Amino acid sequence: MADSFCEKCGAPGSGPFCASCGHPRGAVVVAAAAPYDPMAAEVNDAVRRARARHSAPAILSFFIPGLGQLIKGDVLKGILFFGLSVVFALLCYVVIGFVLTPLFWLYQIYEAYTSPDAQTKKDLKLIEKVKSQSRAAG
Repeated sequence: MADSFCEKCGAPGSGPFCASCGHPRGAVVVAAAAPYDPMAAEVNDAVRRARARHSAPAILSFFIPGLGQLIKGDVLKGILFFGLSVVFALLCYVVIGFVLTPLFWLYQIYEAYTSPDAQTKKDLKLIEKVKSQSRAAG
């Protein structure tokens, strides 16, 4: 004789699960939550920021090469990209610049869009250092 009916499919039966569909009967089983780990939260936040796309620096790099890198805090890279853009533009007098200038222009826009900002790079290096120290200690 059936003790109850399944809430999902309506099949009669007894026991903790429905024999027809496998749906749990009565009490719902809840998995225990993992304890809060502040280091894991910091790592997840830094990784999320590193994967983030940055459209504003890419738009700035569209108009002035290297400006997106400067905005992100990569001063040396921004100055280098601007200087290379000038050199490639000057190479237009020797036909190769007509090929190199647009390719480099597209690359520096892509790089401004995808690379993490300077603070996130520092955070990722610090996290990597802490992980290596914990592996050495443990």
